[in-house]
Amino acid sequence: HLLIVAQDLTEHADNEEKLVFLEHHDVLTGLPNRREFEHRLSQILDRDLAGAGPHALCYVDVDQFKLVNDTCGHEAGDELLQQIAVLFESKMRGTEIIARLGGDEFGALLLNCAAEEATRICDGFMQTVRSFLFTSRDQSFDVAVSIGLVEFTVDSEGASSILSKADVACEMAKRHGRDRIHVYHEGDTELVRHHGDMRLVSTISRALSDGRFRLYAQPIVPIAAG
Repeated sequence: HLLIVAQDLTEHADNEEKLVFLEHHDVLTGLPNRREFEHRLSQILDRDLAGAGPHALCYVDVDQFKLVNDTCGHEAGDELLQQIAVLFESKMRGTEIIARLGGDEFGALLLNCAAEEATRICDGFMQTVRSFLFTSRDQSFDVAVSIGLVEFTVDSEGASSILSKADVACEMAKRHGRDRIHVYHEGDTELVRHHGDMRLVSTISRALSDGRFRLYAQPIVPIAAG
């Protein structure tokens, strides 16, 4: 007699493949996620995969995204992010990686591309976004983005530092009126001060959560009777 036990593993294999994909990609846009973006950046710094550089990192934030979410709901916000992702990919072809970093933030690594050339590429993307009209529930929204740009080489600091500088530059672009590009320069005193402020906020937040603040108080009493 012969007894055969068989199990179809096709569905299991498909699920495994999906899990691997989701580990490195954003569910909404299908772009690589922040984890994969930082991994790719670290590879460039560690192995010099693309030559000595300079290279550029672009940090993109969608302006007034909260307005779309609050006005038309999160489904409309998700749709806007998906369309922005498509525009971003179409204008950033040839880059090492394009990713959704989280929320309404995107990133791109431009290899062997100095800040001047990267600025030209980003400006083209901004022009495309400006001409894009997003419509949802019979309401139309003009869309714009703010971009932080940092030039780096394989001799630069670590991936987290480079990403942080690009993030700060993006914040400066938003602070100066949005819908613009701000390039990170080490000698930019306003930008360096803002970077320090952001680090201080993070330090204070950690200290609060760790219970490392001590409160001192001095009673206020009248010095005259009555």
